[in-house]
Amino acid sequence: MLQSQILVWSGDELSESLLEAVQPEAVICYGRALPQFVERKLQNAGVQVYWTARDGAVTWHRRNGLQSYHATKHRNTLPWG
Repeated sequence: MLQSQILVWSGDELSESLLEAVQPEAVICYGRALPQFVERKLQNAGVQVYWTARDGAVTWHRRNGLQSYHATKHRNTLPWG
């Protein structure tokens, strides 16, 4: 069994057998393109989809789980700023 909470992949089409084996809760696409039909298919299966080209970096926080950079509120942590 290959189960994992997060699947990181290039954005190519995912096979049904791979998704069934891994059963991810979230996927992170790092490719240049993420076909809409692939994203919809994942979302319809209850999988959270992140695409770095659209969402920026994806971070994990103990309290909030995965979050895209663009969806997070940022505070200036620089000592001089």
